[in-house]
Amino acid sequence: MRRPEIKTLAAGLIVAFASALMIVAGGCENKGSYGPTSAAFGGVTGHVYLSGSLKPIANVIVSCGGEVDTTAKSGHYSLSNIPIGSQDISASNSYYQTFTSKVNIRVNEVITFDIFMSYSNK
Repeated sequence: MRRPEIKTLAAGLIVAFASALMIVAGGCENKGSYGPTSAAFGGVTGHVYLSGSLKPIANVIVSCGGEVDTTAKSGHYSLSNIPIGSQDISASNSYYQTFTSKVNIRVNEVITFDIFMSYSNK
C-alpha cells in the first residue's frame, strides 16, 4: 500500500471506532448531569395559610414526592427534585387538620401551590 492509502484507511478506522463508541454510549446528545438514566424532576413552592384568610402558618411540615420542607414564619415552603407526574402533597401540624391533595409536577418547572389549613378539633 502507498502512504495516502494507509492514511485514508487509518482515518476510516478511527471514524468507525468513534461511531461504535457513540452507539454503545447512547449517542452524543446532552443527557444532563445524571447521565443517560436520569429521571426528570420539577418542584413546587407556595405558602400555607389559615383557611378563610391569608394568615400564614409557620412550622407546617409539607411533603411531596419524597421531599420535605417546614414552613417559615411567612408560611413559605419550597420543594425541589420531585419526580414529574401526579404527586401527593400533604401538610401537617398538630394544631391543624392534615391537608392532602394532588399536584402535577412538570419537568424542569416549579409550580406554585398554596395550601389552606383549618384548625384541628383536638
